[in-house]
Amino acid sequence: MALTFDDGPDPAQTPRILKLLAQNHTKATFCLVGKNVEKFPELTRQIVAGGHTLCNHTWSHDLKLGKKPAAKIQADLARTNAAIHKAAPNAKIKYFRAPGGNFTPAWSRWPRSWA
Repeated sequence: MALTFDDGPDPAQTPRILKLLAQNHTKATFCLVGKNVEKFPELTRQIVAGGHTLCNHTWSHDLKLGKKPAAKIQADLARTNAAIHKAAPNAKIKYFRAPGGNFTPAWSRWPRSWA
């Protein structure tokens, strides 16, 4: 079983979630949206400091990104990874989640070495 939180970091919800997880000695996976990471880098650092797993959830949560050209997908995911690594340079990004769960054949062709 995995506990995941999508679309953050969020200045209202992420601190509350982190506090609750810490109180219960629980780890989770945070699926981060790049533009939110860029706005709230300290929250990203707090997620990493808490020992949680990171997941790339695209730059802007574009529900149709998986239907765009491969170069567009690659650029979006790379931009998100760059924002995460700028906020938390040693962070490991283990997973990717398509916005809305909209996985397409294009997503499955994405190289596993992107993280």
